Amino acid sequence: MERGRAIPRPDVVPRWAAETPTPTSTASSTTRGGARAIVARGPDIMSIGEYFGALEVLIADLEHMNQGLAEGRGGTREQGVLELSGVIENGYGSAVQLLVKLIRDTLPRPFDAATLADSLPSSAQAWYPQLMTIIPLSTRLVGLVNPNTPKAMELLAPILNNCISDIASIRGDWIRRSLSSLATRIDEVDGGGSWEGRGGEKVKLVMQLWESFLVAADAEASVAQHAMPGDAGQALVTFTLVHALAVITSTMNHLVAQIKRSLSAQTLVMLDLFSCLASFQPRYENKMASIVGQLPEGRDIVSAPNGPIQILRGLALRSFPERLVDIRAPSRNSTVSAAIDDTTHSTLAFLDALPSFGPLVEGLLRSGGSHERTWLMGMKDHPSPARSAAEEGGTLNLYAADTLGTLLIHLDQQAKTMRRPVSSTYLLNNLSYIRNTTASFNADIIGPAAEDMMNRHFREAKSQYIADWQGLVQTLSIQAQSRFPGGSTDKQSTKESAAAFFEKLVDLEYTCRQYPLSRQDIDLRDRVSAEVTDLVASAYHAFWSKAHGKYDKCKSPLRTFGRPALTLQT
Repeated sequence: MERGRAIPRPDVVPRWAAETPTPTSTASSTTRGGARAIVARGPDIMSIGEYFGALEVLIADLEHMNQGLAEGRGGTREQGVLELSGVIENGYGSAVQLLVKLIRDTLPRPFDAATLADSLPSSAQAWYPQLMTIIPLSTRLVGLVNPNTPKAMELLAPILNNCISDIASIRGDWIRRSLSSLATRIDEVDGGGSWEGRGGEKVKLVMQLWESFLVAADAEASVAQHAMPGDAGQALVTFTLVHALAVITSTMNHLVAQIKRSLSAQTLVMLDLFSCLASFQPRYENKMASIVGQLPEGRDIVSAPNGPIQILRGLALRSFPERLVDIRAPSRNSTVSAAIDDTTHSTLAFLDALPSFGPLVEGLLRSGGSHERTWLMGMKDHPSPARSAAEEGGTLNLYAADTLGTLLIHLDQQAKTMRRPVSSTYLLNNLSYIRNTTASFNADIIGPAAEDMMNRHFREAKSQYIADWQGLVQTLSIQAQSRFPGGSTDKQSTKESAAAFFEKLVDLEYTCRQYPLSRQDIDLRDRVSAEVTDLVASAYHAFWSKAHGKYDKCKSPLRTFGRPALTLQT
C-alpha cells in the first residue's frame, strides 16, 4: 500500500518557526493595556517603581511612533503621537505634583540662624530628615528627561524646570523664614554710633546672618545633589538660594540706608561692617562658586557681598572729610556749659577706635594716591601744624592731627560765644580732657606736631583762666574815687578798693560754682586752685599790708577771702 503524503495543518506551527514578539510589539501591547491604566490611576509613593515603569513603556512607544513619523511613515502615527504625548505629559505632571506636595508637607521647622552660624556643615540627611522619602520619586523624574529619548525630553524638560522652580520657591522660602528672625533682631538693635556697645552687637548679628546663609547653602547643595543628580540638582540649589538671598539683600539695603542717614554717628559701625564683610567675601565667593557653578542665575548669588562692600567703601571714603565738617559745625545746644563738649567725647572715641581697623583705614586714607590729606577736600589752611605723614608717623597719625586741630578750632569758636570766665573754664576742661584721653589711647596715633599743638592750646587756656583772676587782683591797685564830694583819704580809698575786690570776688565765686573746673580731673583742680589761691591771696596780702602795715590776722578780711578762693577750685 502506497503511503500517502501528510497534509500540513495550517493551525499547527513548528516550534522552530514560532515567532518571538519584538520589543515594539510588546510595548505597543502594554501601551494599549496596562501601562496606560497604571498612569491613569496616578502616582502612589508606595508604588513608584511600577508607575515609572509604565511611563517608561509609554515613552518607548512614543519614541518608536515619532521615529516612524519622522521617516515619513504617516498614517495614524501623527494622531497617535499627539495622543500619547498628552498621556505622558499628564502622567509626568501628576508625579511632579506629588513631589512638590511631599516636599511642602515634609519641611522641617525653621532653624535657629544664630546657632547655625557657629555650626559645622550639616549632612544632607540631618539637614532634611525626610530626604529618603522623596529620593525615589525625584531621581526618577530627573531620569526620564533623557537625551536618548528626544521627543520625551522635549515634552518633559519644561515640566521638570517648573518643578525645580516650585521646589526652589518652597525651600528658599523656608530658609528665608528661618533667617528672618535674625534679620528682625538686626533691625531692632540701634547702632547709634556706639561701636563698642549696641553698634558692635549689630555688626555681629549681620555677620551671623551671612554665616548662616553660607552654612545653609552648603547643606542645601548636598540635599539637591541627592534629590536631583546632575544639572537639575545644581539648578535646584541655585534657584533655592536666589529666593533665600532676598532676606539678606533687604536687610543690607535697610542697614546701609540707616548708615547713610547718620553717617557721622554711624561711622564706626560702618567701618566695622565694611571690615568684616571684606574679610568674609573671599571665603563666601569660593564656596558659592562651587555650589552654583556657571549658571547665569548664580552670578548674583556669588557676588552678593560686592554691592554692600562697594557702597560701604564709598561711605567710608566720604566719612573722613565729613567728620571734619561735622566737628566744625556750631553746636546746636544753646545751653551754656563748661563741661566736656559732646563733640570732644565723640571725636576722641572715634580716634581711639580707628586703629582697631588696622590697614583698612590706612588704605582708605591713602586712596588719593600721591596726594596727602585728601580728607581736607582742597582746603588751603590746614587745621593742624603737622606737615606730612612721614613726619607725623603715618597717614592715620596725620589724619588724627587734622581731626584734633579741627576739634580745637571748634572749641575756640564755642568759647567765643560765652562770657568770661565761663569760656576759659570751658576751654581748660576740654583741653585737659583731650590731653589725658589721647595719652591713654590704645594705639599711638598722636604724632609730635599734634602733641605740641594740644600742649600749646592747653597752656593758652590756662593762661586765659588765670588772666580772669588777675582782673580781680587789678582792682586792688586802682585808687577808687571817693564817694564823698570833699576828696578822698587813703583810708577811704582802701575801703573802696577792698569793696570792689570783694564785690568782684563774689561774682567770680558764683560763676565758678555754676561752671566749675571738671570734678573728674582732680589734678587739674588742685594745680589750678593752688595757683589761683596763691595769686589772689598774695596780691590781697600785699594790698592790705601796704595800706595798714602790720595788722591783726584775726581781724583780717583775708580769713573771709580765703574760704571762697579755695572753694572756687573744689
